[in-house]
Amino acid sequence: MTGKKKDKGKPEAPVPNASADDRGSRFDKLDKDKTGKLTREYYTTHQSDAAAAGDRFTKWDTDKDGFLSRDEYLKQGK
Repeated sequence: MTGKKKDKGKPEAPVPNASADDRGSRFDKLDKDKTGKLTREYYTTHQSDAAAAGDRFTKWDTDKDGFLSRDEYLKQGK
């Protein structure tokens, strides 16, 4: 379901129709410090296309607090 990594160490953009388990696993890998949220800077710098990632972040940050919570990240694919 996920393709090849474009840049070593930078995962592809999330797959929109991936299962909640897949999205949860990807969030957990990004959330290295286990805070349950990702900053815009951290999220965008860990994606292969930072500009597109910034657009996704804005769309997915539904409460507009400047963080992507695990719940917001999981709901992005639904």
